[in-house]
Amino acid sequence: MHERAAETVPPGTPGTTPYDAPDHQRRHPARTTRRRGWLAACAVALVVPATVWLLPEQDSQTPGAAPTTDVPAPRSTAKGPAGRPPDHIVNDRVSQDRWTLSDDPKQAAQGMGSCDLASFAESSPPMDLLSAVSHTTGSDTASVELRPKTAGQGKRPAPYYISVGVRPPHETDRATGRPLRSAGKGIGFTSKPVDIYSRWSSGGTIKLKYPDDFRAHFGNRTVDAIPVGDDRGDWTVVLYHVEGGPTTYTSVMCNGFHA
Repeated sequence: MHERAAETVPPGTPGTTPYDAPDHQRRHPARTTRRRGWLAACAVALVVPATVWLLPEQDSQTPGAAPTTDVPAPRSTAKGPAGRPPDHIVNDRVSQDRWTLSDDPKQAAQGMGSCDLASFAESSPPMDLLSAVSHTTGSDTASVELRPKTAGQGKRPAPYYISVGVRPPHETDRATGRPLRSAGKGIGFTSKPVDIYSRWSSGGTIKLKYPDDFRAHFGNRTVDAIPVGDDRGDWTVVLYHVEGGPTTYTSVMCNGFHA
């Protein structure tokens, strides 16, 4: 994962992992300046690309990076819930966070798209959090990595619990777990909440694999995550800050990929 974003997004390999293009936002012009604080870079390992979300550093700016003028300063990191976190979060709401593939044919061929994070103004993640999502076109899996950039440096910060939500293009049947015809509206399949600083001394990287580490929780019913190949289209990946019980969480970061 890169710790600095280039001025332009490097060309991707056709038919591989989609990634956000901060300079090509299609909806809600009023939110454009807010989103410019999120810089994206593409890291390629063999044939599997990985999208990296980079957060703006307070009182500094990488030379040549996209401007962050008028971006609201991120608030201080909130502490995680007292005691142990819940072992899951509940899919109990309609989510407005949505990633879509670009309308531009050349960008779409490279898997480029944009994400509308509806709650960006209300919540901000820790400033040192690096996060990446990767998917190879045609495969049934995806992966997510979380790492504090400053892991191992100084005193370990207070717990900050994150659950990753992976939402298929279509809604999930609560009885069978299969995709329906209607567009996905919930938070999708989610991972067990994890403290992003739990591996502070060993390097800090937390790795999650979809669908193995994900489930959908509807009240008392739990549904296993479906393979990516079972529902083709635009998939949305959201990081949720878990602030209390299974229903107390807020979206803080968004990306996605096309399958």
